[in-house]
Order: sequence, then structure tokens, then C-alpha cells
Amino acid sequence: MARPKLKALAREETGSANARRLRKAEVIPAVIYGGKKGPSPVSVNMAEILKLGHGSAIENMMLDISLESGEKGKSQAVLVKDLQHDPVTGALIHIDFSAVSLHEKISIDVQIERVGEATGVTQQGGVLEHLLRSVKVECLPADIPEKIELDVEHLNIGDSLYVKDIVPPSGVTILDDMGLAVFSVAAPRVEEEVAAAPEEEAAEAAPGEAAEEAVEEKAGPEKKKE
Repeated sequence: MARPKLKALAREETGSANARRLRKAEVIPAVIYGGKKGPSPVSVNMAEILKLGHGSAIENMMLDISLESGEKGKSQAVLVKDLQHDPVTGALIHIDFSAVSLHEKISIDVQIERVGEATGVTQQGGVLEHLLRSVKVECLPADIPEKIELDVEHLNIGDSLYVKDIVPPSGVTILDDMGLAVFSVAAPRVEEEVAAAPEEEAAEAAPGEAAEEAVEEKAGPEKKKE
């Protein structure tokens, strides 16, 4: 499958002021790490980035970046390593790319996604707990999976799925501890809390009732005098 292509401009000016000017012009500041010459500041067009996808859709994506100036005509295979967003607006404000060799394996975190609905949830009223959100794998850049799926349908209350239960795609090796739990179905806790509530209310009410009885007994003789 052909890798998406992205045009970039070499950046000579850096700093927050320059970055703000670029964003106003709908250009995103970025840096390419891992090259022979060290980190390379570049800028990419916002519209071109949005064509590739939004948010997590472009994380770990392999691209071919071509520099429009400076080293014109040179293309570099890169990995979208990190996306920074404005904490208030959520707008994309910076991208980190990692230069890669297509012939050397790399280690990278890949998201784990659930497939299906657990029997312990749909039929037994349990709660599915997603304990591990990603797994570290090693593979060639071209073999990086977009995501890793794990089927939870057969899980009953008390059952769990572990890293060892993941079947990775061809060419992909899992590096994480095989004993780490990924999904687990826990027994419902709401019913226990509801069942305990009446007893707690009775225990809390008892001192109040005793106090009311004591007041009534004390007031009794005075009422008789009247």
C-alpha cells in the first residue's frame, strides 16, 4: 500500500511568536526528529494534514515528507510521533515526526480496541474493565498495525484477557509482559450498595428515634401538670 505524501517547508525561524504567525496562516509548525543532521524544523499546511485524518486517526501513520525548499526534491519516510493540541480549543498546534528507515525495525505503542460485547456484561450484568489501552510492538515501519483488536464476547464475570491472548499480525512482535491483563469482567457493585442502604439507614435512624423517645418521656410529666 502506497504511503500518503505530505509537502513541508523548511523553517529557519523558530520560537512561539513565529509559531503563532504560522497558525494564523493555517500552517502547522513541526519538527522531524531522527535525521542525520539532527532535528529539522519544518511547517506543513493544515488543509493537507486534515486530508489525512483527524486526531488519533493519524497517530503512528507512515508518511513520505517532501521538502519544498532547501533540500528540494528530497523525500523522507517519517512516522507521525506526537500531536499537540490547544488545551482550550482542541486545535492542532504542533506535530513531531520521526524519520525512519524502511529496512530497520522500530518499537511503537499500538492502541488496543475491543471487539464485540462480553457475555458477562450483556447476560450477567457485569462490568467490562479496559485495563490496558495500548501494547508495545516491534516491526518494520511498513508493518505497523493501525490498531490491535481483541474479541471479548466469550468473557463471563471473573474472566480476563491478557497480552498473551493477543494474536499479532504477521511481522509484528509484542514486547510487553504477556501476563498483563487487558480486559476483565467484574461483578456488579451497585446491587451490593443498594442492598446495604436500608441497613445503613436503619442504623442511622436508631439514635434519632431514641433521642425523640427520651424527649417525649421528659416532657410527659410537665404535660400532666398542665
